[in-house]
Amino acid sequence: AFAAGGRGRSPRRARPPPPAPRACPPTRRRQEELSRPSASAPAHSLQVDSSYGPRSLPDPNAKTVEQMATEDLRPLADAEREMQTLFRRLGSTEWEQQMDGLNCTRALAIFHAPTTVLPQLHDVARAVLLVVDNLRSQLSRAAIIALTDCFNHLRQQMDSELEAIFVVLVKKTSETSIFIADAAKCALFTAIEHCSPSRATAALLHVNATRNPVIRGKVAVFVERLVETMGPRLPGSKEMERLFPVVVQYLSEGNAEPRQAGRRALLQMHAVSSSSGEFDRLLRRCSEADCKVVERVLGQESAARGDLAISPSLRVPAGGLGSTGRSRRSLLP
Repeated sequence: AFAAGGRGRSPRRARPPPPAPRACPPTRRRQEELSRPSASAPAHSLQVDSSYGPRSLPDPNAKTVEQMATEDLRPLADAEREMQTLFRRLGSTEWEQQMDGLNCTRALAIFHAPTTVLPQLHDVARAVLLVVDNLRSQLSRAAIIALTDCFNHLRQQMDSELEAIFVVLVKKTSETSIFIADAAKCALFTAIEHCSPSRATAALLHVNATRNPVIRGKVAVFVERLVETMGPRLPGSKEMERLFPVVVQYLSEGNAEPRQAGRRALLQMHAVSSSSGEFDRLLRRCSEADCKVVERVLGQESAARGDLAISPSLRVPAGGLGSTGRSRRSLLP
């Protein structure tokens, strides 16, 4: 065709090579794989510095910022040094420091109390009480549990702090937060069980002096527990003399909680003291109106049991309760 004078075809142009693929940044999964230490890598080369890579492992020597269970607490290696920094941690504005201070307080009270907590018990109790009023519920509950541990292990050595502690904890039992209220209730029950009845009575009567009917209702529950805890030790004691008129007053409260707690406490008092005549003697000191309320309570209990009758000595005449006769059987087993 070229020889015939015709126009020849132009040769084909070579196609350009395809562009090299762009280097894509490693995905997060790939970066995590690259950042993992190999078995042969030296220890000093295992540091990872990435905004979205895996974080470094926690320091095993770092102190926990979570509330520890009592059974997990252990003796401290340097108790005196921990005591020196305790108040700074409890008063810190960082909640992690406060939580660490509460865990430390519990360990000191359980394992190192004679040389650490007891010499400064007043200051320690006040510092913990300040944390009880913390707005962070987790801290408040942890502080209440710290007081519970102190009551469990220091027992009557906590007597001097009962009044201040009861004022705060009784208020906490009326909190809307159930787990705060339950923790405060448990702490107060523990104090009543392990501390001196005389100091517990004085602390409860101090809180009972409030005009707040809700607080009085809560105090009535703990008065009932104190009466139950003392049991046979109650007759003839100063606590019986001091608690009896308060229990009788609970029977006329407007709220149901103190009335019910007062009723149970009165029946327990009657069960342990009626045979000795002390119940009748204390009731004669009450007003005629109060005597009638007591008679009604005992009569209702007798009717509910069906097998008991009110002793003639418990029938209230116009001038008050007579002195003749005694109950033949207790209203409670």
